Amino acid sequence: MKVVFLDRDNTINYDPGYLSDPEQVRILPFVIEGLKLLKNHGFEFIIVTNQSGIGRGYYTEEDMHKVNKRILELLRAYEIHIKDIFFCPHTEEDQCNCRKPKPGLIQQALNHYKEIDINQSWIIGDSLRDILSAEPYNIKGILIQNKEKELKDKPKNLLKIVNNLNEAAEFIIKYA
Repeated sequence: MKVVFLDRDNTINYDPGYLSDPEQVRILPFVIEGLKLLKNHGFEFIIVTNQSGIGRGYYTEEDMHKVNKRILELLRAYEIHIKDIFFCPHTEEDQCNCRKPKPGLIQQALNHYKEIDINQSWIIGDSLRDILSAEPYNIKGILIQNKEKELKDKPKNLLKIVNNLNEAAEFIIKYA
C-alpha cells in the first residue's frame, strides 16, 4: 500500500489557531484537486497531526474528533477517503515520542498498517517538523511553503517545496 501521510492544519484545512470548532473548518484551495490526483494514482491517505491544544487545555479530545469528523465529511463529499488519523495531544514540555518532529505518529501508522510500502510513500506538511517526523524511515517529503522560506538545515528526505497540495501531488505523480 502506498500512502501519503498528511499533516492536518494548514496542509488540508485552514488553521485559525487551535482549531476546535467544526463550524470553522475550511478546506484549503487546491487540496481537493491534489488529493483526487493522488487517489487516482492509487495512493491512500493517513493524517498525522500535532494537537497540543488538548494538552494545553484549550479544547478537549472530543472537540478534536468533531473537527476531524467535519474534515472527513467535507473530503468524502469529493469521494476522498482518509484511511486513518493519528494525533499527538501532548505539548513540547511532555517530551513524548509522538509529537512531530519525533517519529512516533509515523511509527504508530506503520505498526498499525503493516502493508504500507515506505518506499512508495510520501509525507506532505507545512512545517519542517512534519517532514522530519518521516526522515528516520526515509519517507520522501514535500513541504508546502509557509513561513519557512529559507531552509538552512534541509532534512535529507525533503525533495520539494511547493505552494499547495495540488503542486505536491503533481510532483509525486511525475516522480513516481
